Amino acid sequence: MELPYDKTSVESIKNYGKLLLGKSLVLLHPGIKLSKGKGRLGQAVEKYHFEYAPNSRDEPDFVEAGLELKCVPLKLEKDNSMSPKERLVLNMINYFAEGSATYETSSFMKKDRNMLLMFHLAVKGQNEAEDLFKIVRTWSVPDEDAKIFEDDWNRIHSKILAGKADEIMEGESFYLGACTKANDSSARRKQPYSSRLAKPRAYCFKVAYLKQIVIDSFFNHPEDCRGLYLSPAWLSKYKKGDDFKIVKSLGDYRSGETFEGLLRRRFSPYYGMAVGDIANLLGVAYTDNDKALAARVCYAIMNVKNVTAARGETGISEFDKAGVIMKTIRLEENGTLKESMSFPAINYKKIVGEKWEDSEWHDIVNSKFFFIVLRKKDGLGSSAAILENSFFWSMPSRDLNVAERFWEDTKEKIRDGVYDRFWKMGDHRLFHVRPHGRDSRDVAETPQGTYEIKRSCWFNAEYVLDIINRQK
Repeated sequence: MELPYDKTSVESIKNYGKLLLGKSLVLLHPGIKLSKGKGRLGQAVEKYHFEYAPNSRDEPDFVEAGLELKCVPLKLEKDNSMSPKERLVLNMINYFAEGSATYETSSFMKKDRNMLLMFHLAVKGQNEAEDLFKIVRTWSVPDEDAKIFEDDWNRIHSKILAGKADEIMEGESFYLGACTKANDSSARRKQPYSSRLAKPRAYCFKVAYLKQIVIDSFFNHPEDCRGLYLSPAWLSKYKKGDDFKIVKSLGDYRSGETFEGLLRRRFSPYYGMAVGDIANLLGVAYTDNDKALAARVCYAIMNVKNVTAARGETGISEFDKAGVIMKTIRLEENGTLKESMSFPAINYKKIVGEKWEDSEWHDIVNSKFFFIVLRKKDGLGSSAAILENSFFWSMPSRDLNVAERFWEDTKEKIRDGVYDRFWKMGDHRLFHVRPHGRDSRDVAETPQGTYEIKRSCWFNAEYVLDIINRQK
């Protein structure tokens, strides 16, 4: 059967895919109604639009053109802007095959190096076949991201080679994650070099990386977008250019150095120095009561421009693509920590309808963190604080299990209307819930139709201090 496009040509495949741009699958192919479940729309696009049988082979969908097809859902925000709904799950990781591969021969590079991405707006209660496609574009690993993609793959690969596939965590990576993927949460697979069983995992792009692809599409590929509306806050804070990149060129790396290693090298000469002294060395102007001085000094150390970023972002290109959460921790003079670590307010109405892996808390605890540790000195101002350490951290699996139990307990109590029995800091269980509003009038609506003071999830101060002490 002759296809309506040239299956050997990336451009022909893309142009045929763009017939769906601004339209739904059912509009071009009437009578289609998809069953529920993730991946159904992508399979239907393959079957009804591109006219080939969906498969799970370890090769691109359009093998002759070396192009993989992925449908990616967008969600509608309160301001009617659109953002990625969830991570993009790629191919399953075969621990045995991947263990014997190199990056260039890996299943990721073989299958997902080049993709046709079709972003569609998911509407609650609507059949996916009716979703409108907002972006249809090709994507390849950008040159500026290639080094970090390879580092991420090597990190996963090294765990497999060490017989520690059961210790792989999604939060360890920057752009290329390894997320759990199984219908049954108890499912396990064999791994090479160890008798321990490991969770089934697939390569994935994190939501933060997808967000950057959406923004890039809006600015640099408008011909591939139709009816795409992004938050004004995103657009006003969107930055590009070397001023906002830690790595300006591959020449910034030393031989064999990773992105994390590069940052360690940049920060380490300043450990033990007062923030004000570092500011003087780097030409950062400040006043004695400058509360933002530590942040501006750290940006100067990283050689990036300090900017006002959108909520939840840093303004640093590599960090925002990876969804890195940057936190400054201020120890007391004696090395103790008084303050717990807060996160955004709980959406009472939203959490009761969430599943664990789609929840905001899941995304937070599976993020990569960058901690900057300062120690107060002699009761003096911020410029006298000592820069003690900086490091990347991701939550270990044993703590992730506690984080899930904490979230389930919080969700259950909100669902049942019990707002006075959340985990407390005094319970010493790593996390707690407590108020985080401006005052008692700062409230949010509950599933019961009442209003409760805003509360947030927190890392206990003793947990944060333990994280810091383990880095010494």
